[in-house]
Amino acid sequence: MLRSILELSCCSFILVVPVLVLTYGCMRFNMPMADTTLINLDRTLGFDWTAFVLLVDQSAFASSLLETAYGSLMKQMVLLPALLCLLQFQARAYQLMTALIALSFLSAIVSIPFPSVGAYVGHGLDGKSLENINAYFGYFFIESFNAVRAQDHFVLTLTNSAGIITFPSGHAAFAVLSMWAAWPSRWLRYPVLALNVLMIVSAITHGAHYFVDVIAGSAVAMLAIMIATRQLPRIPSLLGLVQLAFTFGRRQPALPHQINP
Repeated sequence: MLRSILELSCCSFILVVPVLVLTYGCMRFNMPMADTTLINLDRTLGFDWTAFVLLVDQSAFASSLLETAYGSLMKQMVLLPALLCLLQFQARAYQLMTALIALSFLSAIVSIPFPSVGAYVGHGLDGKSLENINAYFGYFFIESFNAVRAQDHFVLTLTNSAGIITFPSGHAAFAVLSMWAAWPSRWLRYPVLALNVLMIVSAITHGAHYFVDVIAGSAVAMLAIMIATRQLPRIPSLLGLVQLAFTFGRRQPALPHQINP
């Protein structure tokens, strides 16, 4: 049990650097900004982002609760695998870490054609005008995001690094992974479910994600779970397809009783 906890904890920290490098590398493609597209997708889905954020901002309690949930991501990333091991769900803990690795790489690739400065800037909502919501995370990454896209000789360091992917939402994606991972445990199931439902909502209010970012993050998370649990549909090999075609294409000899006189 202790060995599993140590391995998974180390993996959580080791994963940070390659994921940062990959995400910044993907943003170096400097694809056209996708904010207009994402806003239009939200409108197509009938979601009024500005109205929702202003509604939450009216409640100091709701804003504080969502801020706490938003800030729980790294804590959950370290603690949840350890708790699963302590509760004798080591296999699920390793599946969670495998899904997290798959999620990190899938999200980076999916983000390439959808660079975005986030919903606060996209909708022109000044975070300083909000009464209760702390909009810090909706802005702090923008300087680094613009630098990696504009500077010919950008140098990535830990001091200038940030989570610069907005589509898909990493918080929403990890929330889905956490709820799935904790579900087998009756002790973890409902506390983790409640916390991560709040984190999904906070990705919109505090993370400045569009609603479609959350949907995309959830979809990528489900694909990562399928990879971790090896539940992807089997893709037949080229040789298998050739053999199948040859079998069906070959004429079978007629049996004696099938021959017409």
